[in-house]
Order: sequence, then C-alpha cells, then structure tokens
Amino acid sequence: MKSQGRFSFLGLKEKTQAHKMNTLHEIKIGTLCNNNCIFCLNEKRDDIVSKEHIFQEIEKCKEGGIDSISFTGGEPAIRKDFFELLGFANKRGMKIGIHSNGRIFSYFSFSKKVLEFCPKDYMVSLHAHNEGLNYKLTRVKGAFRQSVDGIKNLIRLNGQNAVLVNVVVNRFNVNHLKDIAEHHISLGVKKVQFSWVRPQGKVIGNEEKFIPRYKDNLCYLKDACDYILDEGANLSIREVPFCLFDGYKDYIKNPYADMVVFSEDGSKKSADRWVAEKRKVYAEKCCLCDYKDRCSGVFKRYIETFGDGEFD
Repeated sequence: MKSQGRFSFLGLKEKTQAHKMNTLHEIKIGTLCNNNCIFCLNEKRDDIVSKEHIFQEIEKCKEGGIDSISFTGGEPAIRKDFFELLGFANKRGMKIGIHSNGRIFSYFSFSKKVLEFCPKDYMVSLHAHNEGLNYKLTRVKGAFRQSVDGIKNLIRLNGQNAVLVNVVVNRFNVNHLKDIAEHHISLGVKKVQFSWVRPQGKVIGNEEKFIPRYKDNLCYLKDACDYILDEGANLSIREVPFCLFDGYKDYIKNPYADMVVFSEDGSKKSADRWVAEKRKVYAEKCCLCDYKDRCSGVFKRYIETFGDGEFD
C-alpha cells in the first residue's frame, strides 16, 4: 500500500460543527437483495432486520422530531412486510423515501399500491445503459429491463421530480458515463446522481479492480455532467473531492451532511460516520479550502491504494 503522505485525520469536532442538523434519517432494512452487484457496499445479501426493530426506529424518529425517513438496504421493496413498513411510517406522519434498484416497480400494480402511502421520493440505482454492462455489474439476467420499466412506472405515477437515478461510477462503467447519461435522460429522468464507488463491502481488498482513479477518469464524468446540464436536468455528484472537479463544485454533495443517526443512548448526532470511524481523511491544506465545511474528505483506503499525488 502507498503512503498517505500529507493526509491525516482532522479533528472530528471541528468538522461536525459545520454540519447543519437536519431531520432526515436512513432506515436500513437489511441486506436482502435481488441483485448481486460486484461492488456492493454489503458483503452479504440475505440479512434481514426485524420488522419490530424497524418500527422501533421509526418511533425514535417521531420522538426525536425527525419527520423524514428513507428505507434503504439491500432492496427494501422485496420484503414481504414492505407495505406494513410503509403503512407504519405513513401513520406516524413520516415523509417517506425509498432507495431501490427499481426492479419490482416494473410491476405497475405494485408501483400503484406503493403510491397509496405517499412516499416522498425514490432513488433508483441503475449503473448501465444496456443489458450487457448491467449484467456484468449486477450478475442478474433481465435486471436491466426490469429496472428501466420500474423507472418508467415511477415517473408515470409520481412525476419526473420524484425519481432520482443513481449511477455508481466504477472501473467497468466509467468510460460509458455519457452513454449512461443519455440513456437515463431518454427515459424521462430529470434527476441524475453520480456516486464514485466506495472502498466498502465487496470492494475492500479489490480497490484497484473496482475504483477508477480520479485523475484518469474525471474527463468521462465531465462529459456526462455536461450532457445532463445541457438537457436541463438536475445533477448531483458524490464522493468526488471539490478540489479535483473545478467547475462542478455546486453539484458535489456531502452524502451525510443532511442526515442524523441515533447513538446507543438515543441521542442524535451528525451522520458523517466515515470521519468518526477514521475511514476518511483530510490533507492539512484542507483547512484553507473554501469548501472545507462541505467536503466529506477522501477515503483512507483510496489514498493507501493510489497515493496522494492527485491532491497537490
């Protein structure tokens, strides 16, 4: 592994004070999933969080003044008790978001039933523009067509602004990002997010295989972003440092800045857990950056794999 060089762990207190506390909370329903993505954040795909535990977490949100939740996994929508979870959250006045691969929403009747519970928004992950690339990434035949049909159904029922399509940028799709952007826009999508793959889950120990190096591949991201903006669509970018992507800083988002979590004693705290767990690092010069309060840092394993030469 390569040296971290000038990168070190900055004080957590200094960084978290800058994050404005909001009222969004992610509820993880387990790792159960009908895809088998090669870069999945989860090492397993069959763990299920109990319904009772999820109900308790929703109650904590209500008691803590949190009025917006997102169900994430795994694939939340394939749980047999999915509608029970939606109903419980809906009755407690929660604004509901759903993170999904979109496949089950290819069934129009299912999508229509979900609409009854007034979900706030949908984030659908689709990392390819054709069946071949999608199969290489998800390892499930037919998943691409189902995700596409699911996105179309969600847009039809909820409108374009309710659906954000997330693209995890990795070594296998990075040079196809503009093609992917064109495909997604052709479906009627008006909100696209590019998320640089994290060194987590199945990626750990395989960083060079899955993670594109920023300096060699941001040109592909630039072309895709330009296309999305030219089409008048909404763009967001995650896990790309501000200092490396000049001209697109207004679109780079800290994925944890607007989230809260519960500590063991039930109190709320900032959800920038990567810094808290010392899995993300900052260079000393980051203290002088105009974006220091918005940047989520660089993953330590990225620096250990590729070095810090890109960040001069």
